[in-house]
Amino acid sequence: MREERPFLETPDGRYIVVRGRLWRKTNPRLPEVERTRLVTELMAARQAVKNAAGDETLLRLLGCC
Repeated sequence: MREERPFLETPDGRYIVVRGRLWRKTNPRLPEVERTRLVTELMAARQAVKNAAGDETLLRLLGCC
């Protein structure tokens, strides 16, 4: 279960403000299982890009260039 923290929200409710930066909120209609799967996928992709830093061929394969 995620810990709920009191963040500032934009008037339209689509974003939260954390340390002065806007972050898009999760779709509230997205089931928790699906949200978790998507976040896991996103983090794995970000890690792959980080690990490929400096390897132009690998970055191209990942679709980063």
